[in-house]
Formats: sequence, C-alpha cells, structure tokens
Amino acid sequence: MPPTRVLLAAAALLAGCSSGPSPAPSAEAPSFRLATVDGASEMALADAVRAAGGKPLVLVLGSHDCPYSTQEVEELATSKPDYAVVAVVQGTPQQVKASLPAAVPFPVLVDAAGATLGLYAVEATPSVVVLDGKGGMAYRGPGGYIPPARIAEMAARVARGEPPGEVAPEGG
Repeated sequence: MPPTRVLLAAAALLAGCSSGPSPAPSAEAPSFRLATVDGASEMALADAVRAAGGKPLVLVLGSHDCPYSTQEVEELATSKPDYAVVAVVQGTPQQVKASLPAAVPFPVLVDAAGATLGLYAVEATPSVVVLDGKGGMAYRGPGGYIPPARIAEMAARVARGEPPGEVAPEGG
C-alpha cells in the first residue's frame, strides 16, 4: 500500500466515526434529560452527577451505527471502573438496544434526534467527557476510541483534583 494510503487509513481510524476539531472544555457541562434505553424512565445530567456520589462521571457520547462507540460501551461494561459511567447513544431505542452488549451495568440513554450530542459539539463518535464530582467539565475528547485504562487514569486524576491530561484517541 502506498504511504499516503497508509496515512489516510491511520487518520480515519484515529478520527472515530466522523471527523472534526475538538472543542475546548467549559466549566459547566450542558444539561440534558433523556429516556433510558428500556423506555422505563428518564435521567437528567444532574441525576447522574448525584448518583455518582462525588466520583467523576464519564459520559460516552456515541452513535448506534458507529463500531467504535459500540466497542467503547462494551469495554466499559466489562471493566470495573472506580468512576460513574453514562452512555448517551444517538438512534432510536430499537437501534440503540441492538448495538449494545447483553448486559450494561450503567445507564444508557437514547438521544434520538442527536440533540445532546449537539450540545456537547460532538463531531466524532465515540466522544468521552469526564466530569468532576460536582458536574463540572474536566475533559472533552476530540472523538475516537479511548481504552478504559486511559479513561480510568483521567478519572483518577480528576478525582484527585488534578487536570485529566490529554489523551489521543486510538481509533477502533
């Protein structure tokens, strides 16, 4: 394969399921209220922050048709994080359910119209956002797969009151 094709392929992997610039984090995370994937209830960002009990909250903002989003949710579902996780997935409830592993131990919310992804200026999925224990935005990623171990490192730094550090997505 010619070198330019290799570079283009690598760039596509790192970008996630779409591309765009990474917006800078802000002090306050945009609030939202969405239905859970089972349709039984709704959850607001404030509810998720309270449920986290002062621990960092990791938001995984994804799309039902993005294999990297599915990978991120699957791997976080099997890890035992010392932080809270909420997945916000764009798609219909049926599409979101079909994209999930059988058991997900954290809330999965349906963003049918993509409005919440828009609030967070997501231009590539999955996009990881780390909130501190009070709901302040400590990190907003550029989009693309980030291994759970790296997310755990960022969350641990945020829990200690330190900056989360920069993490380059790895693609899929």
